[in-house]
Amino acid sequence: MKNLALFICGIILGGTLMFVGGLNKFQTSKN
Repeated sequence: MKNLALFICGIILGGTLMFVGGLNKFQTSKN
């Protein structure tokens, strides 16, 4: 159960980082 929670947290953190990174790339390419 603990491993599953860590796995889900990792996916959420990874997805957030990729989302923020993509957002930054989009903003910098726009300017």
